[in-house]
Amino acid sequence: MAEPLDPQTAGEIRKRSRNFFEAELDRYQDVSPPSIQDDDRTRRLLESLPVSPESKLIDIGCGTGIVASHLKRLFPQARVCGLDISPKVIARAQELCRTGNIDFVVATESELPFPDSVFESAVCRFSLHHYPDVAAHFREVRRVLKAGGIYLIVEVLPQAGRFQTMLNDVFTAAERESAGHVAYYSLEDYMDLLAPAKLKLRSVRPFPLQLKIGKYLTHCQELRKTPASFQNRISFEEGEDWFSVRLPAAGLFAEAK
Repeated sequence: MAEPLDPQTAGEIRKRSRNFFEAELDRYQDVSPPSIQDDDRTRRLLESLPVSPESKLIDIGCGTGIVASHLKRLFPQARVCGLDISPKVIARAQELCRTGNIDFVVATESELPFPDSVFESAVCRFSLHHYPDVAAHFREVRRVLKAGGIYLIVEVLPQAGRFQTMLNDVFTAAERESAGHVAYYSLEDYMDLLAPAKLKLRSVRPFPLQLKIGKYLTHCQELRKTPASFQNRISFEEGEDWFSVRLPAAGLFAEAK
C-alpha cells in the first residue's frame, strides 16, 4: 500500500494531473477515453445508490460531468454537485451540462468545500489513482457524508501481490511524471484504508475494463518488457497505432459509519 506523499510532492502530482486532463480536453474536447465511457455499467452501479428525492449527491473528480449527468438523469429531484481540480475542465462541464441543473465546483479531493454531513452519496469514477493521499481523501469523504451514506468508488482493482506490483509499474509509475498517476489499490488495501476513515466496505462488483489506447502513451513500451504471463493475463494486444488491454476493475460500495 502506497504511503502518503509529502505536501510538496502531492502538490506536484495534482499539478501534473490537472495539466494532463487539460491537454486531453484540448485534444478531444473531453477528458475520459471513449473506451471507459460505459453508460450501461455506470448506470447500473449508480442505480444501486440509496437515493431519496431530497438527496444531495457529489461526483468527485467529475471531469466533464459524465457521472454527474447520469446521477441527474437517474435521480432528477436530487441535488447533484460535480467537483474537479481543474477550472478549465469544470468550465467545459458547465457548458456540456447547461440544462442539467448541476452545481460544479473547483477543489481538490482532500479539501472538499462543504460542511459536515451534507451528502447522502458520493461517487468517484476512475479518478482515485491520481490522489496523493487516499487516506486523507477518505477522511474528507466521510466528513461530508451523512451517517449511513454511501461512497461508490469505480476503479481498477488488481489482485494483491506480484500482479498488483506489475500493474502499477506499467500503468501508474510509468505515468507518474506525465499524468499524475499514483497507484492502483487491491481489495486488501481498501480494507486497510477505509476502516480508519470510518467507512465500511459493504459490497464489491467486479467487471473487466477494456481499454484501447494510442501508442503515444508510455504504457505500450513498458508492457513489452513484462513477462508473457502478465501480458496474457491482461489480454495485451497491439495494432498499428494503438494497443488494448483488459484490466480487472470494480465498483466498491462503502458505507459511512
